[in-house]
Amino acid sequence: MRRKRSVRVLLMLTLACSALAVPETAAALPGCDLTGDATFTPVHPQATDVVGFNVTLSAVYFGPPQFILSKATIGPGSQATLDIVVTTDAMPFGDYEFAAVTIQGPISRGRGTMGQAAVGEYTVTVIVRRYNAMSRMLDEPCSRKVSRFLVYPDDGLAPVVEYFHPLLNHYVMTQNAAEIAALDAGVHPGWERTGQSLLAYRPGQTHFQLPAVQRFYGLPSAGLDTHFFTIDYADQFALTYGPLSSAWVVETDNAFEIGRPDQDGNCPAGQMPVYRLWNQRVDSNHRYTTDPAIKAQMIERGYVAEGYGPDVVNMCALARALPAS
Repeated sequence: MRRKRSVRVLLMLTLACSALAVPETAAALPGCDLTGDATFTPVHPQATDVVGFNVTLSAVYFGPPQFILSKATIGPGSQATLDIVVTTDAMPFGDYEFAAVTIQGPISRGRGTMGQAAVGEYTVTVIVRRYNAMSRMLDEPCSRKVSRFLVYPDDGLAPVVEYFHPLLNHYVMTQNAAEIAALDAGVHPGWERTGQSLLAYRPGQTHFQLPAVQRFYGLPSAGLDTHFFTIDYADQFALTYGPLSSAWVVETDNAFEIGRPDQDGNCPAGQMPVYRLWNQRVDSNHRYTTDPAIKAQMIERGYVAEGYGPDVVNMCALARALPAS
């Protein structure tokens, strides 16, 4: 997970002699139609959640030695601002944070956090600027975009947030607030948010009306280093009492509470399918998603779906209806 670092701590990493190889003119650039488009995670945040952002930067970010810096302001009222600066010199931006970067073909994106917000609907103005280290000039080549996110009241539901470790090529997810804070702070280096999450009840919220998800840990002594989530009785028995029990330990009997599909893979009304994908490697690891497109992508990469019915559904996440706009 990316460590969220203050720019001041990393000033020695800046490239003092590098210049941003882009023009300073304010004319619209190719890619400006997408630049500044933002999505926010988790999908259904509450006041205790840290809201993350994912901003498209195709017109201005082309890879190292450029940095992406961000500064988020929530308020006054229902207004929020997300200020993104692309630069080769981070020194003038001491109150900004480094954002994580992904590049997929022509699309580049920056990811970071907005922070916590009170219950309500927020309108976010996204500003994307470039800083030329040689001329010390800022310009804003693309028009500003406006997005929104909603913070929901506490109803016992909370997002299960997904992280990815590029070097391990492993995924993990957690609903635990302390674990989320530690991962976001870089306490466990290498893990970064994927921007994906699913919605489930916190432990004890359904009073046994929904299954509790057991979380197992695969021991490094057995060649593993992974977390496994299941509501399946056969899984639980095999990892607790079966031949694999020496390689796995139960971390918790209730990581979160979620729906169970029937034998045909159908979820109850108001719930959506969760797909479990296994990497089929010696260093076993699973990814859990509600997105059929991600399921298809993982299968194409060699993962296998595990679950019930023709759609191979493993669990059923909760869903919230969006408030009327």
